[in-house]
Amino acid sequence: MRARAAERGLAGAETMDVERLVLMSANDPAANEVLEDYARNLAIGIVNLQTLMMPDNFIIYGSARRGRAVLEQAILSALDSLATPMLENPIKVMTGRDEKQITLQGAAGLVISRQLEINY
Repeated sequence: MRARAAERGLAGAETMDVERLVLMSANDPAANEVLEDYARNLAIGIVNLQTLMMPDNFIIYGSARRGRAVLEQAILSALDSLATPMLENPIKVMTGRDEKQITLQGAAGLVISRQLEINY
């Protein structure tokens, strides 16, 4: 994202984060293009995971979670163009709201996968 922001000449590209990119994208077409590229790259990863493991729900966390509804919508738009017409169930994407909760969900998923002997 930072490299793409630098290519497009966005101010502060070397320290760009998703939250600032989302704010800039509301008024700057170049920032909006970078956000759409970022969301498309995340959507490609989601489609790959969905193809391999078939989950329908994805929670985005880490620094990307700060994109909130704007990033969620951008990812869903990218998913629509990539794969969702072929899917039986729609993919749901949300950004994590609470780091502690997400950590617990990740730990719970790890415990369940170990108990069910699911190897990723």
